[in-house]
This record gives sequence, C-alpha cells and structure tokens, in this order.
Amino acid sequence: MLSVIRSKNKGFTLVELLVVIAIIGILSSVVMASLNMARSKARDAKRISDVKQIQLALEMHYDSFNRYPITLGDANLATYLTSIPTDPLSGNSYVYVSLGGAPNCTTATSYHLGAAVEDPNNLVLTSSKRGAAASLNVCTGSDPAADFNGKTDDCTAGADAGTQPSKCYDIKP
Repeated sequence: MLSVIRSKNKGFTLVELLVVIAIIGILSSVVMASLNMARSKARDAKRISDVKQIQLALEMHYDSFNRYPITLGDANLATYLTSIPTDPLSGNSYVYVSLGGAPNCTTATSYHLGAAVEDPNNLVLTSSKRGAAASLNVCTGSDPAADFNGKTDDCTAGADAGTQPSKCYDIKP
C-alpha cells in the first residue's frame, strides 16, 4: 500500500503572504498612475473639443451678423450654442476676448479663445494659432488693457507672445 504523506500544517507562510501583498500593491499603483494619466488626457480632449465647438458657434454667429459677439454670453450666440461649455476639472469658463477695429468695439472683427490643458506635451499645442493681434482693440470688459497671452500656463493676460508655448491651447480665426 502506498501511503500519502500529508502535512499537518495547511496554509501559507507569512513570507508568502507578504510577497503576494507587495506584488498586489505594486500592480495597483501602476494601474492607478495609468488611470490618472488617462483621466488627464480625457479632460484635455474635452477641453479641445469644447474650444472647437465654441469656435464653430462663433463662426456661425459671424456668418449671420457679420461680427463676432463681444462676450460668450451674447444672446445671439445662444442660437448656435445652447450652453457655454466649461472646464471639466475646475468648472471655470474658457478664456474669450473679442477684438475689433473700431475704438468703441461695436463690431468685433476677431477674437482670441483659449483653454489651459494639463499635458504640456500635448501635440495640439503645436498646431494652435498663437500670439496677440496687435492691430485690433480688445472689446471685452474682463481685461480692457490687453489681449490675453496664449503663451502662459493659464491663458492669462500678458504682452509677451514671443515665448515658447506653454499649456494654453488658444485659437484665433
């Protein structure tokens, strides 16, 4: 007769349990880092989509009224854009500055629209139209002194438009 040797001690040793827990911890941290990067890229894609949606509405407004709206809150713009998109992370509005040829800005002939993205290496940053329109007057009341600087991290007002692009995706017609 063959006898089967059975161990009286059933289960795992403490070292085996610690190794398994360490492996699970490493794998979960890798997954979480990837998930955070994917969320960041998704928010950036949403921002770019929002800016392009606003740009399309602005162009349709221009086609109908032969001028751009002074602000994104213009009642006529609501015909083409039912609600103004906001940043998916902060909920803030995107930066919009209307520009015009006349000193009183009764007709805006151009604009500058921007959104701050999270990834400074986003390829869309190399394709956006950057720089201030020096020959046009700023029509918006939010920053009457200057057009916003698309070269800054947060698309804020500024005069230096000659530096390398940062994290502001900005467009002009």
